[in-house]
This record gives sequence, C-alpha cells and structure tokens, in this order.
Amino acid sequence: MSKGGRPSRMKTDKRRDRVKSIIARGITSPTRIAKMVDCSRQTVYNDQEAIKREIEEKTHVEAGEFLVDMLLNYEEVQKELWRTIQDCEDQNNSGGKVGALRTLTSLQKEKINQLQKLGVLEKQPEEIKMSNSLDYDTIRKRVKELKDGEE
Repeated sequence: MSKGGRPSRMKTDKRRDRVKSIIARGITSPTRIAKMVDCSRQTVYNDQEAIKREIEEKTHVEAGEFLVDMLLNYEEVQKELWRTIQDCEDQNNSGGKVGALRTLTSLQKEKINQLQKLGVLEKQPEEIKMSNSLDYDTIRKRVKELKDGEE
C-alpha cells in the first residue's frame, strides 16, 4: 500500500478487473463480490460506479465515432445526388431529376431519423410535419454552389 493506507493504482485496477470478471459471470451482489475479492462492500460499490462510468464513456466515444461515419456517408450520397440532379437538368431529364429529388428528400428524412434515435436531435412535435417539397430556387442555388466548389 502507498501512503495513507490507499492501495496503489495498479492494485485498484487489478481489483476492479476482478470485480468486472465476477459481474460478467452474473454475480452482482456487492456483499458476495466483496467476500470474493477480499475488500469492503463500499469498495465494491465504488468499483461498480467506476465501471459504469467507464462503460458510459466508451459508449459515448463509440457513438460519436459512429455518428461521424454516418454523417460523412450521408454527405457523400447527398453530393452524388446533387450531381445527378444537375446532370439531369443539363440533359433535360425531368424524370431522373424528380427521382433524384425524391431520393434526396428520403435521405434527409432518414438522416434526421437516425440523429433522433441517437439522441443528437430532438424529435419534432406531432403537429409539425416535414415538407416533401423542395423550393426550386434553393435547389438551383445549391447546384450552383456544388458546381462552383468543383472548379
């Protein structure tokens, strides 16, 4: 033990690993775990709380990484759809353009839905509905921005 009667960090980590192992086997009683690990029940409570915090932190990091990957994927698909819309407009292909616009709208809905599921975005009240229509001027402006960005 180090000064003050507190165990070293290494001993704490080893004990906490043993507590994790015991919990993984389905034993959750702090009294029983304390007997198995040869420590106080309060120490087991403290270890359980620390383990919970560790899991929550890892979960947030993994969720954050997933969110970044998901958003990058949506962004790539969205860029490709805008290129398709522009190509259809250049070729006077209104059917292809409408299809790409519908796909873009569907993609946006899915992105919002995923963000809501992850808790990043609050769900909209029932009385507010998402619009399925896109303003033509907004679309033209966005297409021009994409074209200008590629040059």
